[in-house]
Amino acid sequence: MGIDVEKIKKCQKEEAVSLLEKEIELNEKYGVRGSPTVFINDELYAGSRTPEAYKQAICSGFIKPPEECNKTLSTSGSGTQGQC
Repeated sequence: MGIDVEKIKKCQKEEAVSLLEKEIELNEKYGVRGSPTVFINDELYAGSRTPEAYKQAICSGFIKPPEECNKTLSTSGSGTQGQC
């Protein structure tokens, strides 16, 4: 599949602990207690999980939204499932 396994092993050996520490720091900062948890514009996002809904949430943070915010994206998507 073209995956550089050695690069992944090197990252795991050299960076895994520091990446995990940063993840824990961010989880504590934002009070994350489950997955998936999404923040957009530094705010907890609890809206629809469709491309269009994500785009609208991101674009709402701009005073003058970029041209890309005028493009309509898909409004269908899979919601979260399960009990985890």
